[in-house]
Amino acid sequence: MIGLACGTVTGGQIGRKSQGERTVAQGIPEHQGLAALLTQGTLGPLNFALTLDEVRELLGEPAWVGAQSYGGEDNMIELHYHTLELMFLDGAMYYFGIYPEKGDELPAALHAEWYQTVRQMSYDQFVDYARRHEIRCQRIVGPWVDPDKELWFDGAAVHIVFDADNQYRFAKLFSSPHKPRLTLEDCW
Repeated sequence: MIGLACGTVTGGQIGRKSQGERTVAQGIPEHQGLAALLTQGTLGPLNFALTLDEVRELLGEPAWVGAQSYGGEDNMIELHYHTLELMFLDGAMYYFGIYPEKGDELPAALHAEWYQTVRQMSYDQFVDYARRHEIRCQRIVGPWVDPDKELWFDGAAVHIVFDADNQYRFAKLFSSPHKPRLTLEDCW
């Protein structure tokens, strides 16, 4: 099992703290895994270089599998692990998403101990976390965003949505190496 060390992010690099120096300031997790997700787009050992078979080996068999057509071909496969969904297009991982309304846990193989705290975080807490750790964060603006608030972490191609109906709490996170066209403003 891979253990996660708490750390701080400085200039895009993750610095480890010893067990005695671990802190959780203002209820916000300071885990290396969360920083890696927001700066590199990796979710523990899960990354966009993995094949469909490698993902199944890592996470086990999904709760269910879906297949769709894209461009007139049956080339899209979805793996659903309750809270975590992954999409493969033409055999390559195209997208992964975390949807808290679909479950309470991420697969244990991802070592995402930070997830339970992140589920409770608000938009303002996420922006504060990114600012304190010098992780570039941008606000997504546009007519489709209001009233929800949305953040973009460009270095990792991570998009996070916060639900206006739930006091702007974390609603979903998704990532894809294929950057959508977005209108962005720096968070600070």
